[in-house]
Amino acid sequence: MIIPKEIDEQRAFIDWLARKRIPFAAVPNGQKRTRWQAQQAKKEGMTAGVSDLFVFTPKKIVFVEMKRRKRSVSRVSEKQREFLEMVNRFEYAVGVVCYGAQEAIEMIEEMI
Repeated sequence: MIIPKEIDEQRAFIDWLARKRIPFAAVPNGQKRTRWQAQQAKKEGMTAGVSDLFVFTPKKIVFVEMKRRKRSVSRVSEKQREFLEMVNRFEYAVGVVCYGAQEAIEMIEEMI
């Protein structure tokens, strides 16, 4: 069985969000960069651990850290955990790890 890559899961989730007209924003933290580009991005506010997507629902902003659907091949970094813990301290936000597009879709459906 082929396990879709994280980016494929994220694209499937984004396609669903777009079809449903649910507003979202992506954070390109995982992109490959030269050393100079990484330094510039950091100066511009890029922060390690920030979630992949911000999804805007009527009641909360949902910070989604996307992972592959098979948990045994997915790893949440310490920085990602710390960011999600910080987000979850705010009443207007929720931070979650979603293992695959389907899990992310079901979670957002519960919130709207």
